[in-house]
Amino acid sequence: MRRALAVALLAATTASSACSRFEARTTSGAADTLHSAEESLRRFRETLFSVDSLAPTFESREKVAGAFVAAIAANDGRGVIRTLMTRAEFAWLYYPGNPISRPPYELPAGIAWFELEGNSLAGVRRALATYGGRPVVFRDLECSGTPVLQGANRLWNGCIVLLGQEDGSDTAVRMFGSILERHGRFKLLSAANDL
Repeated sequence: MRRALAVALLAATTASSACSRFEARTTSGAADTLHSAEESLRRFRETLFSVDSLAPTFESREKVAGAFVAAIAANDGRGVIRTLMTRAEFAWLYYPGNPISRPPYELPAGIAWFELEGNSLAGVRRALATYGGRPVVFRDLECSGTPVLQGANRLWNGCIVLLGQEDGSDTAVRMFGSILERHGRFKLLSAANDL
């Protein structure tokens, strides 16, 4: 059941980040390395609609973390997807301000997205295997230190979720990677975790 949900989630992630019927095609990493980061980003954006804000709106780190935990506990793939940064948000809001897009790195957008999305999907599978269908509830969130600033983005790293369990005990766990904040809106940058 969880494997089927993970496969469905993978398919839905590809579809939900698609803004046209051609969106599901993958960018060739080998071809991207032949172009500048600017050109690779232009090609990556070709089939995407431009976005200027994160959507849906989560008004705090706690809200997006709580929505992710609730979706995992309910085996709700669509709910999980709503909390994660989309391909369009990556292309228009995140990648351009990230140091990986500039020298000396200049990692092509397609390769950067492929790596981020792969790690995120692996984290979702682990979270579902560990907490999917279990009666856990979000209690609190603590992120380490001050956020990392990247242009208009703030990245909250080292976030630990406090989960309430059925037996009344609480457990602290790293269920996802960084939280992206932009203009007072929040999304999970990645669901990569140590589960």
